[in-house]
Amino acid sequence: MDVKYITNKNNISRSQIKEYLKKTDNDFYPKLSSRVDITEYAGKIYEKAVLIVAVIKKYGYIGLTAFYANDFNSRKSYLSNINVMKTFSGLGIANTMMGIMENYLIDNGFKEIYLEVYNKNYRALSLYEKYDFKIEEDIGNFFKMKKIIQR
Repeated sequence: MDVKYITNKNNISRSQIKEYLKKTDNDFYPKLSSRVDITEYAGKIYEKAVLIVAVIKKYGYIGLTAFYANDFNSRKSYLSNINVMKTFSGLGIANTMMGIMENYLIDNGFKEIYLEVYNKNYRALSLYEKYDFKIEEDIGNFFKMKKIIQR
């Protein structure tokens, strides 16, 4: 399967992000819509986040990663979302997007990346642990995780 990874916002619109998030809402655990207003969230990540979009021509958008890399004083970044449609999970798409994100952060001088993950989302926890994220704090039903970024 020929997957293309797009990092240029000229190739995706705010409304396309919103539609993708609505379409994959049930793939999140817990559902994304139970935690955020999808329309507002789509606008926020479109405006403020770095986006990586996985696309297969025949199917359209099949994966999305959004992370914030705008704190140039502390050089800390924040992974807000990484999601691959269930139909395409297990193909290494999330792994590839994680690698693209890490390369971007290294190239731009970031030293740390943080995220929050539901403590019962074992699939996500497994992915993050594979990429050397460590639990830094237990926040009720969520873990705050951190990774030191290095080449």
